[in-house]
Amino acid sequence: NLEEIRDALGDHDIYALASGLHLDPRFGRGGLTSPDADTRAEARRRLGFPDDASIVLFVGRIQPHKAPDVAVEAVAMLPPSAHLIVIGGASGPNGAEEFALLQRRVDELGIASRAHFLPNQPHRTLPRFYQAADVLMVPSRSESFGLVAAEAQACGLPVVAAATGGLPHVVDDGVTGTILYRVYLPDARGNGIGGKVGGVHALREISRRGRFPRGDLRGVDPALGDTAALLLEQ
Repeated sequence: NLEEIRDALGDHDIYALASGLHLDPRFGRGGLTSPDADTRAEARRRLGFPDDASIVLFVGRIQPHKAPDVAVEAVAMLPPSAHLIVIGGASGPNGAEEFALLQRRVDELGIASRAHFLPNQPHRTLPRFYQAADVLMVPSRSESFGLVAAEAQACGLPVVAAATGGLPHVVDDGVTGTILYRVYLPDARGNGIGGKVGGVHALREISRRGRFPRGDLRGVDPALGDTAALLLEQ
């Protein structure tokens, strides 16, 4: 948080430089234009999901800091038509144990028929999942930049993300998705996470009508130019 850094350091010059991002053209037509309804329906047919299902997507390693358990809990709060797709395999020395714990929680919540675990997918195939889903959930307990959130928005997919790392910068809260605060506190999951995930589906209609903004993300060259200009001023 920039304000917290300023408070800690006092009267020093502090500059915030926006991150630069080069997205593969496959992530949305022209990088910003959303898929239309026919493309979405076709993506769902290819993945074996009905067109009227609600699909929550999670893309990331099965590790505690990525918080796939929060996505599982959220989908359990949604109506029975909601499905969860988890893309990402076990990772790290305790990966197999973490994966088993996550599947056990799915069984406890009674959503095994609606939770679909897929291994890591080739990067070039991810746009198909972004096009098929209604919302991407990025509930990370720790995050650096949040590339999957940027890629999803480029495909016209709204994002529900934790206020962690670079995610509040990547996701334009209330415009391209929703930023969640207090997501890991004991009472948080019973006080609206499911509603936030369900409510953000309305942003899908915004994305279908045309250009879907991505906050203040810019290309790599403008970001490098800003950095160089700042260094030359010093």
